[in-house]
Amino acid sequence: MNKFQTMKDLKEEFGSNVLSSFLILIGAIISIIFGNVTKDLFDTNVSVWLYIIACYVVPFIFMVLEFWLVARTKRIVKEMNNLQ
Repeated sequence: MNKFQTMKDLKEEFGSNVLSSFLILIGAIISIIFGNVTKDLFDTNVSVWLYIIACYVVPFIFMVLEFWLVARTKRIVKEMNNLQ
């Protein structure tokens, strides 16, 4: 029974990883779109910084989070394989 409960917990954690990666992908896409809209709407120094942050810094942070999720997912899959 304990093995089944552990496997169930790992599957739930794996499902939350998939949901997290989807939300991170959506956030990166929104930040790139926001950066392009900012570049087109304003012609000031502030918009240049917003464009740089939205199009380069924020997607880089999302990319680092994706690498973390890949490592976490790899650990979960390895633990699931060890239980079987």
